[in-house]
Amino acid sequence: MGKLFNLVFRVGAVLGIAYAAKKLADNKDVVKEEYAKAKEDPKAYAQNVQEKATAKAQDVQAKAQEEYSKAKEDPKAYAENVQNKAAEKAKEVQTKANEQVNVAKNKATEVQSKAKDEYAKAKEDPEAYKAELKEKGQEKVDEAKKEAEKTKNNVKKEAKKVKKK
Repeated sequence: MGKLFNLVFRVGAVLGIAYAAKKLADNKDVVKEEYAKAKEDPKAYAQNVQEKATAKAQDVQAKAQEEYSKAKEDPKAYAENVQNKAAEKAKEVQTKANEQVNVAKNKATEVQSKAKDEYAKAKEDPEAYKAELKEKGQEKVDEAKKEAEKTKNNVKKEAKKVKKK
């Protein structure tokens, strides 16, 4: 049992340090400030970090002890509780997965319907469909040319401004 607590303590300490490192990495300014503190007085900083890690490890150890006590007190009830929590979580995940599947099915049905409509149009009058596609394509080309011309003019204007400065 002493080995278990020792292991929990070590794991807690490592997790505490890892958590602190991640939190520090999330914010560059905080990292810079922490680095400055560490550079100022390395021994005091190391002591402070050690104290924080120890406190976090003790919290984790206390929680682990509490869970261990619950499990030891009534193993069957504890196992049932864990199974119930896992089942609830599994249901949540399953529900979300089903929702995503339904969204994908709806989208696929919509796309399939549009494809069938387009196919029916093309089959009904292939030449008219071909002409319509050419017309739409030409409109897209014209829009792209206009956009390219606008961009070209904007670049020229900017280049003139830069030359004047």
